[in-house]
Amino acid sequence: KFAVVGDGQSRGELEAYARSLGIASQVIFTGWRRDLPTLYADLNVLALSSNNEGTPVSIIEAMAAGVPVVATSVGGVPDLVREGETGFLVKAEDIGGMAAAILELVRNPERAERMGQEGQRLAQENYSVHRLLERTRSLYLELLRAKGLA
Repeated sequence: KFAVVGDGQSRGELEAYARSLGIASQVIFTGWRRDLPTLYADLNVLALSSNNEGTPVSIIEAMAAGVPVVATSVGGVPDLVREGETGFLVKAEDIGGMAAAILELVRNPERAERMGQEGQRLAQENYSVHRLLERTRSLYLELLRAKGLA
């Protein structure tokens, strides 16, 4: 099954398109979800096909849950996804590339598992609450030292 999470102006068009292809029973439109840990636990792959992004929290959350990522190489996404290690990056609007990358992970679950594990390791190492607190503490100490207060 394929899940489309969230709502937006294209949802109705996407639902109609799924019906026209005869795949509506295989596509779940979830709308907005608050139970993200449950959602990520059910995913085999997170696919993010944005044309414009900052640093998408959904990628960090998926990686923390051990889910490999296929995403467009826009904005801050390449800073998060390590090509071939934690997932795949494709050019924006490259529908064939996105589909091929998703299929690669679906057809090769061992590779997907390795990428998910590496993503989880990187997310914990770089984006955990502990890491954020340590970075904040280090910044404050650096500022205090610069002022001669520490």
